[in-house]
Amino acid sequence: MLWTNQKAVLVVLLFSALLGFALPSSTALTNIMVPLCGLLGLYWARGQIVDFFRSNPFALLPLLLWLALGLGAVFSPAPEAWAYFAKYKKLLFIPLLALFFLKGPEKTIQYAIAGFLVGNLGILLLSSLVWFTGQPTWFGTTFVAASAISKNAIAQTFLMAFAGVVWFAIGIRYRQWAGFLLAAASFAGVYLMSPQRTGHLAGLVLLMTLGWMFLQHRWRYGFVALLSLGVLVIALTNNPVQQRAKLGVTEVIACQAALNTPQQDQACLTSMGIRSVFYLTALKQIAEYPLLGKGTGAIKTQIGPLEMSNPHNEYLLQGMQLGLLGVALYLALLASALKMALGLPRVWAAVAVGVTLSYAVCSLFNSLLMDISEGNTFSVFFALLLAASAFIAKSKKELDRV
Repeated sequence: MLWTNQKAVLVVLLFSALLGFALPSSTALTNIMVPLCGLLGLYWARGQIVDFFRSNPFALLPLLLWLALGLGAVFSPAPEAWAYFAKYKKLLFIPLLALFFLKGPEKTIQYAIAGFLVGNLGILLLSSLVWFTGQPTWFGTTFVAASAISKNAIAQTFLMAFAGVVWFAIGIRYRQWAGFLLAAASFAGVYLMSPQRTGHLAGLVLLMTLGWMFLQHRWRYGFVALLSLGVLVIALTNNPVQQRAKLGVTEVIACQAALNTPQQDQACLTSMGIRSVFYLTALKQIAEYPLLGKGTGAIKTQIGPLEMSNPHNEYLLQGMQLGLLGVALYLALLASALKMALGLPRVWAAVAVGVTLSYAVCSLFNSLLMDISEGNTFSVFFALLLAASAFIAKSKKELDRV
């Protein structure tokens, strides 16, 4: 598609930047920009949809999972089945967003990434104000904590880790110290201002992947040793990360010891205790309905006075709803993202592989695809990979013709 109207180009690039900006900063704006950009992509690619899927078969995977969840809602005994199915509408927009990036003007992808970084930078600045001053009210708004400026603390910290590794890549790619400084500030926000273990774990996976994939062979082992030393220092000293990790282990042990006793409800009403009970319940349900699951939304679990509807594990969540079929489809999404990520230029491959592995690892402790911010970010990330892979494939074909 040839873009000659400069006003139209500026509008589309603004939309792309707003799409990226919305992911870390505003759920309402995300709910506007994802379908808007997706529908634009669909309109621009009208008449070429079949060719797109034929040349980009990975684009079918999110649609297959979405259709499976739709069929699961039809046969589900849960009254909330369609409400849960609606949470996964983001899957439908993945191929449409890929078309938006493919058919949009040049630098559409770059503007989306820039918007994401700007959104996280604003959150980092506000978080730093709250954290350094201890004053939660700024500009007429009272914030819950430095780790929950615009989102819940898990989403904010998780996405801040992504922003940190992208800043690192920019520093490496363009040899800009500003990129390294912003990366350091982002990871300081993750590890110093937030108690969320999901962000801590994601940050570790991202840094390990970036170092291992980017550094030359002789430097890799030194990097791993340095990173291991850092983890050891954190484990042996009194700091927020060590405290949260230790608390999580304590909660699991206390809940396990109280299972099937009168003290179970009280002992397991903690962050990791609730997860422990839900994991056991989920495994029992998957064993009872192994192939196709019990149906979309059929995931309620009673823990003391609480009725839980989120197992905080995407694999078990899909297993409860769709059985082994759902687990296989989610694993296929991650595997295809990993394959596409490995085909990117070196430093960006390291970033994309790190993001994919972060989703794979952190999905053991959170329902990252169902959750709003994390799930929409995965959808845009997968769409970016589809578009980038298509651009690379097209460039290789053009070179072969020369």
